[in-house]
Amino acid sequence: MAAARDETKRCLRKFDANSDEQISQSGLVALFEVKLNANRLFIGTLRGFDQFMNLVINNTVDVSGNYNAHNGMVFIRGNRVVMIEALELISKSQ
Repeated sequence: MAAARDETKRCLRKFDANSDEQISQSGLVALFEVKLNANRLFIGTLRGFDQFMNLVINNTVDVSGNYNAHNGMVFIRGNRVVMIEALELISKSQ
């Protein structure tokens, strides 16, 4: 369990270092819906990604069940992602 937690922290540090630059250069500011296997569904703002489609999403809401769970920042492994959909127009950040 501790090894998984350490791996998640390492990945988040990597995203903090690289993805802010990726996202700010691309100018993506939008709300995304991410559908995962096992019928999980998250909605939030994309913070970062990598070549394996691992995602970091801010202000995340888990809308999978009968209730909405607010999770804050979430790291999602790319092999769990089934679909990503922009829920609003993608605009350039100012």
